[in-house]
Amino acid sequence: IDAVQLERLTGIPGQNRPTLAGDLLEVFTTRFVRSLDAVRDAARAQDPVRVRHEAHAFKGSALTVGAAAVGLVSGRIEDDARDGKLDQIEERCASIESLWVDTAPYLWQIVERRAPR
Repeated sequence: IDAVQLERLTGIPGQNRPTLAGDLLEVFTTRFVRSLDAVRDAARAQDPVRVRHEAHAFKGSALTVGAAAVGLVSGRIEDDARDGKLDQIEERCASIESLWVDTAPYLWQIVERRAPR
């Protein structure tokens, strides 16, 4: 978890939640499955360019909300795709899902604890 990144965003007011961090985390959470499925679909289609593009976008979103481990694995997918290696994509996506289950509650705790009252 990159708590420093997330804390930066808690000082900015949000539109739907008290802070920008909450808004962004909500969007990331809502789009998580769809974004990861886009990576998987591109891998199944054997399209390394699309895998790299989808993984890069997913990595950026994850790092923005402080999900550093998710971003790291997404970066590995991006690197694999750049090298034309698509055989480990499904395994890496499963790892991302597991990391998210462990990480999300802590990110939400940070967001909620820093929200103005």
